[in-house]
Amino acid sequence: MNYDRLFNVLRAMPIDTRVICADGETGAIACIVRAQSEPLSRLFGAEFLEGREKTVRFPYKTLRSVQHWLKYLQFNEFIYILYLIQQ
Repeated sequence: MNYDRLFNVLRAMPIDTRVICADGETGAIACIVRAQSEPLSRLFGAEFLEGREKTVRFPYKTLRSVQHWLKYLQFNEFIYILYLIQQ
């Protein structure tokens, strides 16, 4: 499998949701995050305010911890480990 090509596809996807943390903000690809679990699917979906506003707030979490969590969700476990190795 060509992992560079996969990374390029994932990086090219639009970041469509703002994620606001205690010390900054980042973005997320909502369709990938929603596919990871039912609670996240509901949170990022239209039935909750976060989904409608395309903004999720984690006021007690640091930006760095949320970024790692999002990358884990968006790249999945195996691909995330490869991502960390390439950093």
